[in-house]
Amino acid sequence: MTNILSFRLVRSEYEITYDGHSFIIQRAVKGFPDMVFKPHKSGLYVYDPNDPRGMASCHCFMETVENNMALFSQQQLKDAIKVRNLQAGLAFPSDADLKWALQSNVIKDCPLSVADLRTATTVYGKSIAMLKGKTTKSAPPVVR
Repeated sequence: MTNILSFRLVRSEYEITYDGHSFIIQRAVKGFPDMVFKPHKSGLYVYDPNDPRGMASCHCFMETVENNMALFSQQQLKDAIKVRNLQAGLAFPSDADLKWALQSNVIKDCPLSVADLRTATTVYGKSIAMLKGKTTKSAPPVVR
């Protein structure tokens, strides 16, 4: 897993210090522990969750559907399920195609909106059935 941070954007939100060896993002102001980035042999700086200057036990890099559901109301979650059912009923169009159909009112009297599609994607992620149906097996190389 790799995330690339923009130094300028991080600096606009947090204080960054350099101790001659590592970059330290000072997050104590916002109630979070510091993040320490140490140099890697590739020349990039990587986050070290085990550094004693930051509290490693405070970091969790896992998202669950239950945690994502807590961000929305019950009505928004019901509409997200309706969007997934609509997507299944239309033979799993891509999110971009379904967004276009919802925006341009191609589906007559559809009570759903693009916001409901965004909620469904945020809570449940991309539709697995859609991804499986659109994935193709590549042809093996020809042996001569």
